[in-house]
Formats: sequence, C-alpha cells, structure tokens
Amino acid sequence: MRLQQANTDGVVTAFAYDPAHRLVRATSPDTELVIDRDPLGRVLLETVGGHSVESRYDAVGHRTEQRLPSGAASRWEYGADDQPTVLHMTGHTLAFSYHQAGREIGCQVGATDITSQEWDALHRVASRTVRPGR
Repeated sequence: MRLQQANTDGVVTAFAYDPAHRLVRATSPDTELVIDRDPLGRVLLETVGGHSVESRYDAVGHRTEQRLPSGAASRWEYGADDQPTVLHMTGHTLAFSYHQAGREIGCQVGATDITSQEWDALHRVASRTVRPGR
C-alpha cells in the first residue's frame, strides 16, 4: 500500500506499508527510510541514507541487541515481568527499577542513582530527580 503526502511547500513524501499496515518505507526528496521486518512484524533492520541499525530479539519478542552503523552495540536484559532491567552500552551499564504497577522509578549507572521518579494517582510523573554521576 502506498500513500503520498505533499506539504505546503509542495515537497512530496511517499509512505509504503506492508499488508498488516506497518510502515516499511518512507521516501522524501532528501532521504529514504527502509524498514525490514520479520514475519512477526519486529524491526530487524532500519536503513536511512544507506546507514543501517540492526536489531535482534529473544524467543519471547524482547529486543535484546541493537547494532549501530559504527559497530557499537546495545544489549538489553529483562526481568520476569518483561520489563527491561539492564541496558549494556559501549562502556556503560544502566539498571532500571520499577514499582509494583510497572512504572519506572529509577535508573542507575553502576552504583550511582542518576534518576528517580514518583508517579501520581493518575499514572503521571509527579516528580523526577536527576543526580549527576560521581
């Protein structure tokens, strides 16, 4: 399925979707985005201007790795509740904590808290504290 949209300057951007109506291509005069998906619809490869980001998933569908065009990789770990608990990036590890309703309440780099947040009764962030790394 193809769709074209022209903005007020007359620039045309074309969008293409797969049979499940998921974006697979967006093309403008300046660049093109191509998204390759597996049969379950998960994004395996995103390519913009010839530069690709590759993603890998585990058996239950969690994104477990993402590799950038530079070769740098990020790797995720998940808890029993399917929330991401650890993100490993080149030279850094972030650990996430959640309250019983599943909202993120903290993020740490090593042993240093870098963010903490509280939620109100309407499930909105009520406060956020950011501490500089030590």
